[in-house]
Amino acid sequence: MIEVHHTRAFAYRFGDTTLQLTLETRGPDHVDEILTAPRERGYQGYQVQKLGI
Repeated sequence: MIEVHHTRAFAYRFGDTTLQLTLETRGPDHVDEILTAPRERGYQGYQVQKLGI
C-alpha cells in the first residue's frame, strides 16, 4: 500500500465513507483479486487508473 485517501464529505450517501487506495500489485490477476474480495462482502470498488511498464 502506497497511499490512502479517506473522505466522508463527498460520499454517495450520508454516513458513507469513500476510500481511495494507491496500491502496488503483482499484475492483472492480483488486481482482480484485490477488487473481488471487497465486492464479495458488499462493497463497491473499481480501478481508477492503470499504471505500469
